[in-house]
This record gives sequence, C-alpha cells and structure tokens, in this order.
Amino acid sequence: MFPWCLIEYEHIARLVGKRHVLFTNVPRRDHARVRKFGSVEVKSVVDYEIGNACVLDPQASQVLTPEDARGFGAFIFGGILGDAPKRGRTKTLLTKRMAGVAVRNLGG
Repeated sequence: MFPWCLIEYEHIARLVGKRHVLFTNVPRRDHARVRKFGSVEVKSVVDYEIGNACVLDPQASQVLTPEDARGFGAFIFGGILGDAPKRGRTKTLLTKRMAGVAVRNLGG
C-alpha cells in the first residue's frame, strides 16, 4: 500500500470519525496499518447488504447536493485512487455491481 493511500484514509477518518469508517477489500497484509483509521475487512463492499447507500462515482450523471446528502445512511467512496487520467474503475468495479444504490458525483 502506497504511503499517500494511508494519508487519504487518515484524512477520511479525521473528517467523519474512525467509528464511522469501514475499509473493505483490504489485503490482510495491510490490515494493521489501516485499522488505526477504521474497521477493516477483506470482503468487497459489493458483498454487503447496505441499505440507503450512495456510491460516490466521478462518472455519475447527478451531482451530490447538501439536500440529498442528508437522506443517505452511508456513502461508499470508491477508494480507487491514483488514476490520471481517470479510467472509470469506480463505475466498473462498484457502481455496476451494486444494483439499487444511488450514485452521485462530487461536482467540479
């Protein structure tokens, strides 16, 4: 795992609180390093039943607004970091595999 990835995870934990973060699809060899920022699982998020969730996908057609953000119980960040130019991996690996979840982008 790259050091910048851990910096991103630490930032997320600081923003929302460690007890509100679940990192999924993390190889066992990295659990100890990631666990200090939240709960850690080997399973992919697509293997969970998550109600009232929103996938944050840069390729989503709809922008997340403050009004609709309050209506979701969970946000799923792709965690697919470091692509320039973007290749649409969040859409391929998460959005298409999670039927029924809302999908938004962060704008900009």
